Amino acid sequence: MKALKYLLFVSIILILTLWSAKKFITQLPYNPYPFEDVATNEQLELFLKENIIPSNVYVHATNSPERLREYEMYYDKFEMDIFISKDNLDIYHYPEHSSIGFFLSDFFNIKNKKEKSKYWLDVKNLTLDNVDIIDGVLSKLIKGTNYVDKSDFLIESKNASALSKLSNMGYLTSFYLPSDYTHPLPCPNKSYTTQLLSQIEEHDIKIISFPYSGKETVKVCLITDDIDMIFLTWNGSVDKINVPDVMDYEMYIINHHLHESENTSAINKLNMRIKNIINKVLYNVSY
Repeated sequence: MKALKYLLFVSIILILTLWSAKKFITQLPYNPYPFEDVATNEQLELFLKENIIPSNVYVHATNSPERLREYEMYYDKFEMDIFISKDNLDIYHYPEHSSIGFFLSDFFNIKNKKEKSKYWLDVKNLTLDNVDIIDGVLSKLIKGTNYVDKSDFLIESKNASALSKLSNMGYLTSFYLPSDYTHPLPCPNKSYTTQLLSQIEEHDIKIISFPYSGKETVKVCLITDDIDMIFLTWNGSVDKINVPDVMDYEMYIINHHLHESENTSAINKLNMRIKNIINKVLYNVSY
């Protein structure tokens, strides 16, 4: 009986300890980019030398100075995640990650090639209340350079009304479709589709973006032949540029790596997660 009580007591303590540790770890700042190895390996470099990157391709998640320096050796179009702060555009993937103090102004200061490029801004917290902030930051950047103008930026968001306001300011915008349209068939329910189409019509949306995996759902369930719409998408590794319909999309995001098997991908993700936890706990990472 004493042994059973002792075992129960130890189990409770262990559960509470694990729960506390998990809570502590998840509350710590998390951003993998400062700790990753961004160097282009030989196999990837060979692929990039032997294949022409289509003119509509953007490289995904240029979310750190290290990535920018590496990516601009191979690409001239960059996608990045943006969080609108009080008076700046912070480059990081909100809310999963935390700021590393890498702002859009830093991006252009660091960028070595001071020449014409294109920039896809995936804005995570765009609202009608902060539209003027993003316009102010971009206008200042445009005035401060001789190689950037409004037409070089695409602003992507799930907030249709805020995008409409930015479109009226002269920016190119894309409506990031809700998650129901980012997965393969079957179609979402008809009433939801009707509401979404009404929103698209109300805000005069002409460009929509969604992952490549949702292309059939969008074409079958949402966009009919009588609707004139431009499609943007993203589709994993850089060797996916060889899919037959890559040029059907106005803009096409890829990752700066080659295709991995499912097992390799799972192992790499686990490895990265372990590294992130170690960085948080051992090095007391804060941003």
